[in-house]
Order: sequence, then structure tokens, then C-alpha cells
Amino acid sequence: MRNIITYMYIFLVLVFGILLVPQRTYWGQENSRTIDSVAFAPIWKQLAPGDINGFNRIYYIDMPRLIVIIIVLTIIYVVLITQIYSNKSK
Repeated sequence: MRNIITYMYIFLVLVFGILLVPQRTYWGQENSRTIDSVAFAPIWKQLAPGDINGFNRIYYIDMPRLIVIIIVLTIIYVVLITQIYSNKSK
């Protein structure tokens, strides 16, 4: 059971660390950039070229949001593993 939960944790961290990365897309002049979109996208989409009204899109990974997601997943994992070990000791 512990191995299954560990594999699920690793899988979810990989999914949210590579396949569903929170990103923000900006465009516009340097002093007045506008948010175009906020979405979960694969990490390789960060390299996708594009322009809006002649301005290049700028992609930023939303690091605080990504860190919060990984911390929440880690807390859930630790609680589940702790519950499994406490049930085995009884």
C-alpha cells in the first residue's frame, strides 16, 4: 500500500511539475505589459513563439503557485503514510 501511494505521489509531482505548470502570458510594451492569459500548460509551451498586435508574448512560470501545489501534495502524502504506519502498529 505504501508503494502505491509513493508512486502516485511521484506521478502527481511529475504531472504538476512538467505537464501542468501554472503560467502567465504577458504582452505589450515594456512599461505597460498586459496579462493575456493565466493557465496550466506543459512546460515546453513556454518556448512557443507568438505575437499579439506585433508584440512578442512573454511566458512566466507562476512559481509561488507551483510551490504551493507541490507542498500540498507533499502534506497529503505525509498524512497518508503516517496513517498507514499508525494503523499497522495497532
